[in-house]
Amino acid sequence: MEVKGQSGARASWVWIKPTIVRNLGKEIGDYYIYIVYDIKDQPKLKILDPDIIFKNLKIDTLFLLKDKIINTYGKDIRLN
Repeated sequence: MEVKGQSGARASWVWIKPTIVRNLGKEIGDYYIYIVYDIKDQPKLKILDPDIIFKNLKIDTLFLLKDKIINTYGKDIRLN
């Protein structure tokens, strides 16, 4: 089981770490994802079962720069 939180009004994409998929082994059929979304306004929950997850999983190379880094180290420039 894994829980993901999202602030958007709709549930968005979910990133599953490759190590999680590798480490599941025989227990892959017991892996559920719980997505809590619209956290700020009206929190909702979506539950994805293993059949849905692994039938629809797209493998993609992802290089992620998190907002904390962007907002901590990025320089603000006024455009007008």
